[in-house]
Amino acid sequence: MPPKIPPKFRKFESGNEKRKKKKKLQEFIQSQRGALDKFLIKKPQISIENENVGNVDAEILENVVDNVENNNTEKENESVNPENRGDVHGDDVNLNTSLDNEDDDNLEGNVNDNVEQANPVERSFDIFDPRNWDALDSKMIDLLVMEGPKRDLSIVNGPKDKSSRRFTANLYTRTLANGEKWDRKWLVYSKELDRVFCFCCKVFKRGNVNGLLTNEGFCNWKHIGERLREHERGAVHIKNMVTWNELFQRLQKNQTIDKTI
Repeated sequence: MPPKIPPKFRKFESGNEKRKKKKKLQEFIQSQRGALDKFLIKKPQISIENENVGNVDAEILENVVDNVENNNTEKENESVNPENRGDVHGDDVNLNTSLDNEDDDNLEGNVNDNVEQANPVERSFDIFDPRNWDALDSKMIDLLVMEGPKRDLSIVNGPKDKSSRRFTANLYTRTLANGEKWDRKWLVYSKELDRVFCFCCKVFKRGNVNGLLTNEGFCNWKHIGERLREHERGAVHIKNMVTWNELFQRLQKNQTIDKTI
């Protein structure tokens, strides 16, 4: 049996010292809960134009209709050929209204092209797609916060990778040490990218922030459980969660900055 090394000659921490250090760390984390609230007075920055959050879709639709009508009017004016005009007598102008079938087809094609090309960003932009969360303005963020991130609950498992590992819907649930289960409302899976994202960290991030869950998404399914546990305990994630919940409550009570102004 090897001799017992006195504590003062040890080059590594004993199990008891490690447990004490871990206990102090947990006590410190518990003491810091809620300490970030006093720093959130100026966050998030909400523009004055956010007064009518619920009218975002209506405004986008009106812009599309106006642009389509304007484009159609310009095309119709340009399609009138001066050679097709009749004789001019005083203020009366007789236009030749007969068009060939080929001209009719071309006119309908131009109208359809205008409808397809008018505001392609508004027509194809989906604020619930994690791929678009880096290009959201303040109105879209407000709407997204009120509606909440969308999940496709029909997706139970994702496609397998080269290691035969894949996304599973069980990742949405966090099991605590006491057996209690919590829903990771912040976790969103993109079927198109086969990656998971942190909703609050990607939407409310400020500047350059490291982490795949905050940027291009995480898809290393072998280490996904460890990565999720590490992320949800981080100070940046907790701060963004507080910002998300606080903005949601203010929007519900109509107590955002624009109302004060």
